Amino acid sequence: MVDRLITVGCVRGTAVEQAFRTVPRHLFVPGVAPTAAYTDEPIVTGYDADGAACNASSQPSTTAATLEQLAVAPGDRVLEIGTGTGYDAALLAELAGPDGAVTTVEIDPVTAGRARTHLAAAGYQGVEVLTGDGWSGVPERGPFHRVLATVGVWDVSPRWFGQLEPFGMVVMPLWLRAGLQVSVALRWDLDRFTSTSVLPCGLMRLRGQGAGPEAYVTVGGRSVCLEDTGRDAVAHLDRVLAERTSVVPLGRSLRPGWFTALALAAPDAIQMAWLDPVRGYITASGVFDPYRGGLALVVPGRGAAELHAHGDPGAAERLRMLLDRLPPVRVSDLRIDVVPAPMSGPVRGDLLALLRRPNATVVVRRRSGWTGGPAGHPTRAVPEVGA
Repeated sequence: MVDRLITVGCVRGTAVEQAFRTVPRHLFVPGVAPTAAYTDEPIVTGYDADGAACNASSQPSTTAATLEQLAVAPGDRVLEIGTGTGYDAALLAELAGPDGAVTTVEIDPVTAGRARTHLAAAGYQGVEVLTGDGWSGVPERGPFHRVLATVGVWDVSPRWFGQLEPFGMVVMPLWLRAGLQVSVALRWDLDRFTSTSVLPCGLMRLRGQGAGPEAYVTVGGRSVCLEDTGRDAVAHLDRVLAERTSVVPLGRSLRPGWFTALALAAPDAIQMAWLDPVRGYITASGVFDPYRGGLALVVPGRGAAELHAHGDPGAAERLRMLLDRLPPVRVSDLRIDVVPAPMSGPVRGDLLALLRRPNATVVVRRRSGWTGGPAGHPTRAVPEVGA
């Protein structure tokens, strides 16, 4: 497994490599055959009352890339938000070494109890597993050199930053819009936290007081992700999906990064997935206008992609216009600033999105568009994109 992680570039440093070679993953997923435990696949370990997966051992390549971002050094004090099986906490303990300390917080007491059992079986009794809402952090164990969230976050807890040592690092899977989630490593830079690296990821969302709005809703038998998952928007979408679908070839090729560009530029971006009896599992992305009753989706085909339009044709026209105008964006080319909310005044640089959350403002730019100069001193005003 580790050899494969090195080959694909997820494991780059000797410290992360040694941690992965040392921690026995199969002890953290009892009941799973070792051959399955050491594949590069996530392993679901818990379900909620509705039967949806709510706990998992993350895909090892995702974990490895995250740990490389976090850059834990021997002697570091590390806070983990979301214990899960305890496997990531064991890896952190290896990286922090005997002079460091790992504190991990799990909101579900049953999951926390199992993690303690797994860690003890693997010989990591020194990892402190606490039951509670990780949104609050653990002030009595801080300050920390590193904070790692292993669950997707829509908003950013000010307590994580407040419990951080100067020049410390926070790594979190940050939810941007319409299913677009990135793993961002953040350091304090004058008046904000600024990314040192941004990678694509996809992890289950945080539960508890900082969870934010619903990530996914089911509409017309489809799993749907959009900015507004309120009752009215869902009802409008249900009606639009019931209308006749117009299917035409898209008439163009789409380069990698088109969805990232669309999700950042369009507050009405939408992503949905469903099981088609003929074509199998389909994931499609586009725009949804609940006011005019229009939905347009780019649906991958066996050959060229298709444009599926429902209801008002304006949505399809808008989607075509966006695809014509928006250059693709690679996640790794993003620069993300997290500014303690509220933030006012103009922003500078090649702005892609300005996302206002209750506890933070998330500023997303192209890294190549950075104009230099000290943070907090705008060089030119850029209109706000989205909310």
